[in-house]
Amino acid sequence: MRKAVPILTDELTKEQFLDIIVESLQTVIFATIDDNDHARSNAADIELRDGEKLVFSTIVNGPFYNRLKKHPYISITGLKGEETMNSVAFTVNGEVEEVDSSYLEKIYETHPEMKDIDNTDPDSSKATLRPFAITPIDGQVYDLRNGFFRKHFDF
Repeated sequence: MRKAVPILTDELTKEQFLDIIVESLQTVIFATIDDNDHARSNAADIELRDGEKLVFSTIVNGPFYNRLKKHPYISITGLKGEETMNSVAFTVNGEVEEVDSSYLEKIYETHPEMKDIDNTDPDSSKATLRPFAITPIDGQVYDLRNGFFRKHFDF
C-alpha cells in the first residue's frame, strides 16, 4: 500500500516531488504517440526512483513497449484522492529509455505484490517484463486538499 501524500508547501523540492510519485501514487497514466502520430494512453505503476529518474516496467514487444521504443517522449499523470477538492495530481513530461534488467530485481524486492500478478509462475512473468526509466524534463503538482497549491519543476 502506498503512503498518504504529505501536506505540500512551497518548500517542496524536486526530490520530494519525485518521491511522492513513487511512494504515494499507485498507477499513473502514460501519454504516448503511435506511428500515425495519434495519442495513446496506458496505465502503469511507477515503482522506483533512481536519482532523478522514475522507473517502471512493461511487457516486452507489446504495443506500449513498442511506442516507448520508437517515440521516447512521454507525459505521465497521476491522481490521488476521491473527489476534486480532496485530491493531489501531478504531471511529468520527459524522455524514456529501456534500462538494465537488474532494475526488475529491485522492483520485485521493493514491491513483492508483483509476484502475485501471475502467481502461477512469477519467474516467467518477470521474463516478459522490461524496465524503463523516465528522465524528467519538467513537471508540476496540484494539491486541492487545503485550498489551491501548485508548483512547477524544471529538471
